[in-house]
Amino acid sequence: MNWVFYAMDKKLFYDDDYESYAELLANILPYITNPDLARITTLSYRDFVKEHETQAVEEKPLTKADSIFQRIIEPYKGNVIIVDFWSMTCGPCRAGMLNDREKVEDLKDKPVKFLYVTYDTPEKCNPWLDENNIKGEHIFINNAEWGQMQEKFNFSGIPFHLLVDKTGKVRTDVESFTDLLNE
Repeated sequence: MNWVFYAMDKKLFYDDDYESYAELLANILPYITNPDLARITTLSYRDFVKEHETQAVEEKPLTKADSIFQRIIEPYKGNVIIVDFWSMTCGPCRAGMLNDREKVEDLKDKPVKFLYVTYDTPEKCNPWLDENNIKGEHIFINNAEWGQMQEKFNFSGIPFHLLVDKTGKVRTDVESFTDLLNE
């Protein structure tokens, strides 16, 4: 067991794959017949996890909603991202998109991406988007994913906007995307 903990601490194998460490220990633990040694091993592993949990948590999404949001923004990381949750039935949403057309065009060569996220289908949206020359990235998610986003970001009304910095972090401490461009 000492070798296992030494190998984990020195990262001799599995390249920080903490699930593999847990699996390895789970496979070894049944062969430890001495109750005191089993208890010490379990406590040692718990201490190891506590020491490394911040790193492990940052590497993996915590919820299904986190995973969905990461899937949405991942292709655009390295850019400032304006995420706009909208629907075809929302007049203010469509008006905002119409008003942003010039801004989207002016910034097309800058590290800024406009993501328009909706639960509507492409068949329902594309005629209006094409007819009105709405540029940007159009993301179509299903109703269940939409519900996950509403719960994650605590919104019920639309349009709803988020600012995401170049590292993929949602930012509420800035006034506009231009603040993020200057970072």
